[in-house]
Amino acid sequence: MKAVILSRVSSLEQEDGKSLKAQMENAEKYAKNKGLNVIKTFTLVESSTRGGRKKFYEMIEFVKSQKEPIAIIADTVDRFQRRFDESVYLKPLIADGKIELHFVSNGLVINKDSKGSDHMMWSFNVVGAEAFIYQLREATKRGVMQKLKDGEIASKAPIGYKNVVDPLNRNKRTVIIDEVRAPIVKKLFKDYATGLYPLDEIARKAKKYGLQTDKGQYFQRNSIHRMLTNTFYTGMMSFKGILYPHKYETLIDKATFDKCSEVRTRLKKKPVKYASKPFIFRNILKCAFCGSTITSEIQKGRYIYLACHTCRKKRNPAQERVTEEKLLGQLQNILSDISLPEELQTALIKDIEIIENVEFEQSNKQSYDIQRKFKQIESDLDRLLELLIKKSITEEQYNRKYTDLIHQKNDLTAISKDLYTDYDEVKLSANIVCELSRNAAMLFKSSNIEEKQKILNLITSNLKLKNKMVDFSYRKPFDVINNLQNQTIGVDDET
Repeated sequence: MKAVILSRVSSLEQEDGKSLKAQMENAEKYAKNKGLNVIKTFTLVESSTRGGRKKFYEMIEFVKSQKEPIAIIADTVDRFQRRFDESVYLKPLIADGKIELHFVSNGLVINKDSKGSDHMMWSFNVVGAEAFIYQLREATKRGVMQKLKDGEIASKAPIGYKNVVDPLNRNKRTVIIDEVRAPIVKKLFKDYATGLYPLDEIARKAKKYGLQTDKGQYFQRNSIHRMLTNTFYTGMMSFKGILYPHKYETLIDKATFDKCSEVRTRLKKKPVKYASKPFIFRNILKCAFCGSTITSEIQKGRYIYLACHTCRKKRNPAQERVTEEKLLGQLQNILSDISLPEELQTALIKDIEIIENVEFEQSNKQSYDIQRKFKQIESDLDRLLELLIKKSITEEQYNRKYTDLIHQKNDLTAISKDLYTDYDEVKLSANIVCELSRNAAMLFKSSNIEEKQKILNLITSNLKLKNKMVDFSYRKPFDVINNLQNQTIGVDDET
């Protein structure tokens, strides 16, 4: 009789006596003693409890494709299967004489002529294997929950961190900052927080900065999006929609993370769909005389002209059409004039630091009160677990109360971080403004159409076309910068 051999270990399971090599040796010896002709071997490194067990069913399909009955040899029942629903799939094949199951270490053969007691023994072994899986799942779940409660990650840390052996306990693992990739991650967060770069551009920057996976691959757009939305960087790890504070060093301050969230929300808004031609001033430039939207059109295949069709119909000679190139030149000069002097930039940041120091003492007092509440919640969590162990409360009651306490803990964590990051957001905004005021003209000149529109929206408002000239108002705080520039010019003129 022809036969196939199946040996299997899960990716996390390499017990003594159950290794692939040991299983193969036992099965080959069994086949030789029974006079079975092995035509194929299947080596599976996959869980018997996850997904569809693709390779397992590939083996079954191979056996079914043979014209004669095939014996499937496995070391034990639990190496072959740990799910009872697979027995339902296999029994018709056994009843038709298509397959036989040979379990070497169990000393069990299941074929169409097997006794009822053998079938029952097979079922008992499957039920026992399945019960083991349920126990393993519960133990894993408890272990994960305990890790989360202790502020420890139960999976691989995100990019910018490293999972390493704990130097204080060689039997445990911990998470540390990745000195090579962490600075790049911080740089990408800060770049995205400016609102000047879309996600595709951030992905290109990540490649430019040399950010790679452990396998040396560059991060794609989706991976960058997951990175920018991962709360782990701010000290909170997410598990099944619930946030848990972790004990590792934070990489990104909350102000920067929240700023990235604001940028992402704004960019999610779907723009109005226009014609396929890209125009910089589309839908952002109005007529100063009638308020109509200025339209752009291409002449001779390459020249872009802007005009108000309403004024043209009324034959208003004041609003003549103008080239896009001329308006871009005007804006280029305007953006060059809003640079905040270096001494004022330094003074701005210094003043913010002085104010922060004044508030620091008050923050410390509030932090003490939060720590006291933290300890109370920890005590409540410990008492809640004791009640569950003693079966004084149901698991449903435990989960409901546990979730409530974790939410309270998360809220306190957020408040605690805000105590010392209120001014981080001010600093971030000040730095963004300084950076943009220094480089607005250069960024505008080198950027694509979409980015040019974003820069205009950040700095200007109420853009109007009047007598072939751009008229507009500065948005805050660039209006203040412009006023400072004018005052400086006035003083210089007087001297």
